[in-house]
Amino acid sequence: MSAPTIAEVAPKVCKLLSTLQPAERRRAVDAALIMLGDQQPAPQLYQPPAPIATPGAPVLPAPHAAAGHSTAAAFFAHKAPDNKGEGLAVAARYREQHEQAQDHTKEQLQGVFTSARKNFDSKSFNADIKNAQRQSCLFTKGNGARGVYTLSYYGQNFIDALPDREKATQLPKPKDGRRKTAPRKPK
Repeated sequence: MSAPTIAEVAPKVCKLLSTLQPAERRRAVDAALIMLGDQQPAPQLYQPPAPIATPGAPVLPAPHAAAGHSTAAAFFAHKAPDNKGEGLAVAARYREQHEQAQDHTKEQLQGVFTSARKNFDSKSFNADIKNAQRQSCLFTKGNGARGVYTLSYYGQNFIDALPDREKATQLPKPKDGRRKTAPRKPK
């Protein structure tokens, strides 16, 4: 007994797949290839089917939606920053959570703004980031590398607390680390 040819197998596979929706067909083919050892699973491509709504039952979000916002636009819309400094911090936090980045350059933050379809004021960036460092304490004041910015611990917690602005503003702000000196006495 010889192995069946492609010409014999293809019609049988097509007949089985014809009863499925296009997305289900792709998953079925991928699953068959994985079972045969011809392909590695790609978990990031799989999206579970939408839950079936029962009349009168509450609709729960899908598990992957509750874990976070997958796009920069959704992240910005959810956090709703009030000013430019908060916007920069939201972009930095998005990079931390989705790109595992700890340090950020102007260009990288601008990339997040662009993908979120938000305006990025390149001309006033230096003033905005300095305000976010000094007044808002959202970024650390210096990490040694010029042009590289790091979201502070307070900044992370502040952005994580948004959109609940009341909770965010109740977070204790860090104290100014500069040492206070006594005024000089006249000689």
